[in-house]
Amino acid sequence: IWGRDVAGRLIKSRELIAHAINKTDAPGIVDVSFKETSTQLDVESYALSGTALTIKAVVNSHYTNTSLDVTEGEDEFNYSLTSGDNEIPFVISDDLQVSANYEKMTYYITFELFGKGAPVPQQTLQYLDLAAMPPSQYFDGEIIGGWYTSYDPATETFSGEWNFAINQVGRTMTLYAKWVPYKEPTEIDVEVEAGQTIKLNLYQ
Repeated sequence: IWGRDVAGRLIKSRELIAHAINKTDAPGIVDVSFKETSTQLDVESYALSGTALTIKAVVNSHYTNTSLDVTEGEDEFNYSLTSGDNEIPFVISDDLQVSANYEKMTYYITFELFGKGAPVPQQTLQYLDLAAMPPSQYFDGEIIGGWYTSYDPATETFSGEWNFAINQVGRTMTLYAKWVPYKEPTEIDVEVEAGQTIKLNLYQ
């Protein structure tokens, strides 16, 4: 089951992680199969003794409202999970199906321009989203030469350059604009064919 908000982003999903069959031809013998690796919830281990099943699940801290939906025959149960380790016991009397529900955490990105240029609105994103790159700005002979995750005011140095094309959001944070002097481009002639040239702007 997939849910999306008005912007079309995934806000909730449901994933089948386990299926157990209580064999009718061999009472007390249960076959269990698990999807043991999931980005959202890992089934770290499970212990099976006859028809008694205990699942130990670890919830990824980047997800919230995590729960397990359990269908056993015609009965349905829901178990809320907390971040970290969870142990859920079952006594299997019928076919058992376990599904995980989860929502991505919401994170916020603010943009620090050090009082220069036009303010950039805060972005509200979900875990693993790509932030939108703010528009280029010119201010008093300077342009933004990059955005960084860390700035040291004592040394006025930047670190952790953010690549908007590939860096995925994993926390609430501030991105710092690095202003650099604007240099007018140098116009050069490039020969493309014998006797034919084109003019290009060379930025340094």
